[in-house]
Amino acid sequence: MKKYNFKIVTWKGEAGLVELVRDGSVERVTLPMDMLRGATELTESEVDSGIPYGLQFADFLTPSADIVPRLIIALHKVGIWTLDDLRKQPMKVVAALQATYHIETARIIQAAETYLQQEHIQPPVAPKAKPKKEKK
Repeated sequence: MKKYNFKIVTWKGEAGLVELVRDGSVERVTLPMDMLRGATELTESEVDSGIPYGLQFADFLTPSADIVPRLIIALHKVGIWTLDDLRKQPMKVVAALQATYHIETARIIQAAETYLQQEHIQPPVAPKAKPKKEKK
């Protein structure tokens, strides 16, 4: 039986939001605190019994067909043309990536909003962490 180490991200009342790595992918699920107290690992069936947290991006994200041509244009605009340019000016590469993916961010947000509207799903919200008591 496969087991997974986990960390509790936050909890509220009797529900805890946990994070774990399964098959190389980071996942978050909400589980009962009774299941989590004193545990260091979760079984596959315990993880599967949880409520998935967050958007299932694979359900609605598709890469933009024009992303590579736009990145090439952005690299050239900031003066990146050669391997030497890439090595000597990594911050310009970051700038080109940011310029290119800024548009992608807007597309991702729009895709998520459309997906949630079509599915009539409210986006999940993590439970708020309990405030730490101040030491006197």
